[in-house]
Amino acid sequence: MTELLQHKPTKAEREARRAQREAERLAKFAEKAKNLPDSVHGVPVVEIDYTAVSKKRVKELRREFTECRRQFLISLAENRADDLKAAGLSDSAIELMAKGRAPGGYNVHHKSPLAGGGKNEFSNFILIKDEPYHKDFHKVSDIQIVGMKEGETKKVKIPMPDGCVFVPPERQAEQVKTLSPILLMRRANSR
Repeated sequence: MTELLQHKPTKAEREARRAQREAERLAKFAEKAKNLPDSVHGVPVVEIDYTAVSKKRVKELRREFTECRRQFLISLAENRADDLKAAGLSDSAIELMAKGRAPGGYNVHHKSPLAGGGKNEFSNFILIKDEPYHKDFHKVSDIQIVGMKEGETKKVKIPMPDGCVFVPPERQAEQVKTLSPILLMRRANSR
């Protein structure tokens, strides 16, 4: 009858198994991090010094970001309507932004992550479509920072887009075909 009873793992056995699973998970991430691309959707992947910030500090920065994001969206709607249209946003989406709200399916992305020392400044923000662009940016950076402890610093490669509105590469190609050379020069000088 005792053969029918299952062995109940001890606390030490459970902790050892948990540690083994975590080590395997981190090893998978490390393997993926070795094979990082040079660019993501036409955006260069650059190496930065990433210093992990405390979770408490990131939470504070996220709270501050709410108002910063609202002001950034209003500023884009007022000053960058051409870029927003080039990215594929409609007039009604731009009107929504003028009220400080992000259009559905779009996100204000921190170029340099808050959790790695990035700031809540307009120069660190870019409006980007969630699928697939924003998610793909995070697929590259997140696998490198998993498991970092507060204060730990390491070199991390992240996509670093230019500008304040991400225009997908396929839309950029369409735009070049339709814009006159004078408009192209004016747009290049305004950035």
